[in-house]
Amino acid sequence: MKSLVSFAHVMFLTCLLFSTADAQPGKGKAAPRVKKAPTAETSTPQQIAESGSYDGKIYQNDLMGFSVQIPAAWGLLGDDVNKAGLERGRKIVVEGESKIKEQALNKSVANTRVLFQAVPDQSGLVGTSGLFSVGIEKLPVGALSATWYSDQNKALLLKSFPDSKLERDTYTSKIGGLTSTNFDVSVPGGQGRVKQTYTIVKRRGVMLFFITTVYDDSYASYLAEVLETVKFDK
Repeated sequence: MKSLVSFAHVMFLTCLLFSTADAQPGKGKAAPRVKKAPTAETSTPQQIAESGSYDGKIYQNDLMGFSVQIPAAWGLLGDDVNKAGLERGRKIVVEGESKIKEQALNKSVANTRVLFQAVPDQSGLVGTSGLFSVGIEKLPVGALSATWYSDQNKALLLKSFPDSKLERDTYTSKIGGLTSTNFDVSVPGGQGRVKQTYTIVKRRGVMLFFITTVYDDSYASYLAEVLETVKFDK
């Protein structure tokens, strides 16, 4: 079952390395700096993750400006599990790649955070029903679109897992009133195929993504209903 957990995290990686030119210092006496409230654009990935909190079963992230309700009977995975899964996914993707590609992927992982993961079972067992994952990646180039990000990660995922299958290619939908970019994939597991839907929104200059992983088709509707609880601030 570990490979399935890793599969759920491959989306957190992107295969290209980008850089921006260093800002050139201005001449003359600098004007006094006015301390501004932190934003997602000016914050680090870690600070964005730390701005998340729970009010009962409602997760809210202040810097990203969104909330989602987790059903009462669901359990949350620990942060150590989230980090371990991300690292396993990184190792799978970099296997056999060039040093340049590995460096790019390592940079991507450094800019990525799993905000939380939840399972429809208080026991916290992964692989028995479904998995709901939410994360962010902060990219240095702000003009990139959610569609571009989706295409890069889709290609990386299909390449890293030869037995994976694209069930539905890129399409758009609405989540919390915003337009998202999505794609569906599956991979062999258990008695059939494990199904995943990737939902991506570019929000405040940061890529925000939701991943539903269905091990048991009877839980598909539950995972879809959780996505419907997502709300975004104005």
